[in-house]
Amino acid sequence: MPRADWSTPRYTGLIVKLVVVAAILTAGVVYGRPAIKRYLEKKDDEGPTMHVQIEKVQKGMFLARIGERGDLEALEEVEIKSDVAGVVVELYVEDGQEVEEGDRLFRIDDEYIVQRLKASEAEYDVAQGNVEQSRINATLEMQRIHSGIEMGRKAHELAEANLVSTKAYGEQQILQLEAVVRRLETDSMDARTTEVERAALALTKARLSVTTTQTSLTLAESEANRSAQLLERKYVSNSQHEAALGQVEAAKAGHEAAIADETLSKLNQESARKSLTQLAGEIADSRASLAKLRETTAAQQKEARLQVAQRLAELQDQRASVDDQERRGEIAIATSQKYMERSLSDLTRLRQEMGWTIKTAPRAGTVTASMLEVGQAVQSGRSEWGGGGPVMKISDLSKLVARTYVNEIEIRKVQLGVRAEINVSAYRDRTYDGQVWKIAPTATMRDNIRSFEVEVLLTNASEELRPAMTADVDIIVIERDDVLQMPIAALIEKDVTAIYAQVPKALAPKLSVGARVDVSYADDERSFPARVDRVSEDERHFDEQVIHEVRIIVDDNPDDLQWGPTTPMTLAIEAGDTLTDIMSDVRKERDPYASRLVGDGPLPEDMSLLVTEDIRLKVGERNEYSIEILDGLAEADRVRVPELSRKDLFMWDE
Repeated sequence: MPRADWSTPRYTGLIVKLVVVAAILTAGVVYGRPAIKRYLEKKDDEGPTMHVQIEKVQKGMFLARIGERGDLEALEEVEIKSDVAGVVVELYVEDGQEVEEGDRLFRIDDEYIVQRLKASEAEYDVAQGNVEQSRINATLEMQRIHSGIEMGRKAHELAEANLVSTKAYGEQQILQLEAVVRRLETDSMDARTTEVERAALALTKARLSVTTTQTSLTLAESEANRSAQLLERKYVSNSQHEAALGQVEAAKAGHEAAIADETLSKLNQESARKSLTQLAGEIADSRASLAKLRETTAAQQKEARLQVAQRLAELQDQRASVDDQERRGEIAIATSQKYMERSLSDLTRLRQEMGWTIKTAPRAGTVTASMLEVGQAVQSGRSEWGGGGPVMKISDLSKLVARTYVNEIEIRKVQLGVRAEINVSAYRDRTYDGQVWKIAPTATMRDNIRSFEVEVLLTNASEELRPAMTADVDIIVIERDDVLQMPIAALIEKDVTAIYAQVPKALAPKLSVGARVDVSYADDERSFPARVDRVSEDERHFDEQVIHEVRIIVDDNPDDLQWGPTTPMTLAIEAGDTLTDIMSDVRKERDPYASRLVGDGPLPEDMSLLVTEDIRLKVGERNEYSIEILDGLAEADRVRVPELSRKDLFMWDE
């Protein structure tokens, strides 16, 4: 058998009922057994005794309060710490003494600070000297660098001038040699070529002349031989023969002259060819010299450019070193200045500490705590590590606050400025007014409950109140007039069956508050009459749809409808529309009701004849006595208090 879950609303309500009944019975047994008997038992002669409590619904002031226990504290309180570490040599005030701002409180021995102050002054003088020396060093170094830059600039200009000169001289030499080569290649070559051609032509003519004279000589010799033969035969005369011989001699002389001319022409041709070959060699030499000159000139220009680049790089390095050196100088100066500033800070702090040895009151007030004695050693409250704690407190007792804690469930009701009432244990006959002054932004754990610290400022604090007094604080969270209300004892909670339907946004307008619907499961023929109780205005996302949640109350709280997982249901609206497959939850809940008297006439003498009807309510805020009525009852309506809520059941029977 499954184990019952006693934390559910069903069992919780049952437990509450049992506890109330047990309390009533116990109270009856101990304090008023005759009254209980008179209520429960029947008397033979009178019949059942009816004790009925009737209350009227009224408008009036409605108050709701949160009551908590707290402590009184001064609104403005200053914790005094020693500004320097040392031994207390003088104490000027005591507990309970009133002081004004600037009054002396205590004095710390200053001998140790005096010694440290002298050392700090000497250190500051050295730091000032270091700053001045750093500035002088930086100035001298900058002068040296600027001098080097000027020398580098001149060296760069000289290298550029040398580059221009080298380039101009080389180009001039190349132009001159190019002119010589062009002259040799044009004028001299043409002349030598012409000479060779002429010599070749003369040689050709000479060879032709040799051939011609040879032919003439052969003819002359042949003619002379023929003349000799004819002379022997006496066909010619001696003179004719001698003439023929003379022609032979003349032909020989011409042939020999032609051979001499041929030899001379050959010599002239050889000489012209040699001259041409020599000229070609000169041209080749000149071209080689020109190429060499170009290489030499290019090398010289390259060297000059390298010199220019080198001088420029050196100049740029020197210029760049200016910024580096300036930064180094600035860093050196800044470092020495920082050291001087630190020394000055130490010196200033020690001078301040000399003034801090006498502690004065930062404000007017009353010394509410003093933990000092003459000769006591104290720590400095200004120390970052292991600083000393408070040695004295000064409080303004004219303004007090009650510090209390409100749990996280009720803190939403508390607002800044709301009214409060404060009672202190020492003066139970008085109530002090106050208002919420401060609400902590975050919660703290107190007795395993998450609570928020609340400060309530007392607006009429008197002189008899003191800090640390225990206070009962009632924070008035609701204070409204003309509120329709009834005794909370008249409230009845009835079991209802509520269906929470997730209705798509487009279908939600078909359902209005108060509309009658028949509810049924998708796979069940039975239907349950019900009415729409609430249609939420907020949109939610359910099963990838935008929906409005609709609360539907089923008539007569049927047992056939039990809690279960979300399931599709059908809603048949009285107006004629039917909504199907509406995902819904069935829940067993308790709604507020009141038992209203029917009619407005006088009460009957026999209370058993009293006629009432249960009216469902819409309620608002509640306090320990009353509950706000938003809907369901009107002013002057009479309601019956359930008998288990009757207070007179606990009264003694006279």
